[in-house]
Amino acid sequence: MIDMACIVTIRKLDYQRNGISGEGFFQALIDFKEKDDSGTGLIATFETKADEDGNEIGVNQITTRVIDPLDFNRHWRGDSLGYDIEAALNKLKTEFKVEGYYDIKEVLNLREAKYLTPLGFEVKKIQKTRTRAD
Repeated sequence: MIDMACIVTIRKLDYQRNGISGEGFFQALIDFKEKDDSGTGLIATFETKADEDGNEIGVNQITTRVIDPLDFNRHWRGDSLGYDIEAALNKLKTEFKVEGYYDIKEVLNLREAKYLTPLGFEVKKIQKTRTRAD
């Protein structure tokens, strides 16, 4: 019998910089599917692990939590979904050709903004000019 691995899809990602004890954390809107369970529109909250130089090296499995906002009795710890969330984020890092999870957040936000812009509306940078009153 083949055991199906958990498949996680990251739909949205945000970073909260004023986290617990001043440590920032990420929140993601995710879907997952595995052999015995699945969920859609779940909220994952997690911190990242860093090396001695402060470089991001992955998801902190210990502090990862996932909840179903429509049913608080459905929740998962990091040791059950954390590695799968990390794998999904690393796949997006490769796909988007970025270095960190925050960069993924920026790419996802830009993609979402592209589709939220009303038809016929083009965003242009407006340059202010200063005039001196004589």
